[in-house]
Amino acid sequence: MRALRSVVLACCLGSSVSYAHDLGVVGTTFPIAEPSLFATIAVEMGRVNWDDINRNMAKKAREQFENLPYVNLHPANKDQLRLVDPTITLQDDITAPTTDGRLVYVGRKGQQVNPLDYTKPTTKMFFFDPSNDEQKKAALHLVSKHPTGVYLVAVGGNLAGLAEEVNRPIFYAYTWIIEKLNVRSYPSLVGTLGNRIAIAEIENLSLTNLERFWNEMD
Repeated sequence: MRALRSVVLACCLGSSVSYAHDLGVVGTTFPIAEPSLFATIAVEMGRVNWDDINRNMAKKAREQFENLPYVNLHPANKDQLRLVDPTITLQDDITAPTTDGRLVYVGRKGQQVNPLDYTKPTTKMFFFDPSNDEQKKAALHLVSKHPTGVYLVAVGGNLAGLAEEVNRPIFYAYTWIIEKLNVRSYPSLVGTLGNRIAIAEIENLSLTNLERFWNEMD
């Protein structure tokens, strides 16, 4: 059952994880004819100011996350809770290894599967605009009251500054995340309710209203 959960969840989320493989050696290999070349390179590398290079790389990375483009979502214009069926149709047969090393079928091509029937996330996601003071206040409230129960997902803007302020990672609302969860507007609180994805689109961001939606979800 644990293998089935892992495989089904991977199918739902798509191929967002890459794997590294050792491709081995291709073609004929020869001994190094000039080993002194490596000694020369080592000497030259020792003259490089790696601190400056690391600082420049960190600066460029920070600049990138200080001005991320806004995704194509509109501001919420009413309070509503939408339920989305995450059922998928398997495009291929799925197998999983057993404890004795055999492969067994856990899903057949064309079979419909709801991943939430097998496993459920324990963490909600809050989609918001970090440049909006009210939405930022709501985000800070959630991480304060539910420190291990929510991921903050910014729809654009300065992620680096807010990440330092709350001392935790701020995620970016990439298109594939929006499409997988069927998020349509922001701010939105995303969780589960039964075997459905629950999406609360929130116009009234009072803390009482925010907690009401939180408590309506699993």
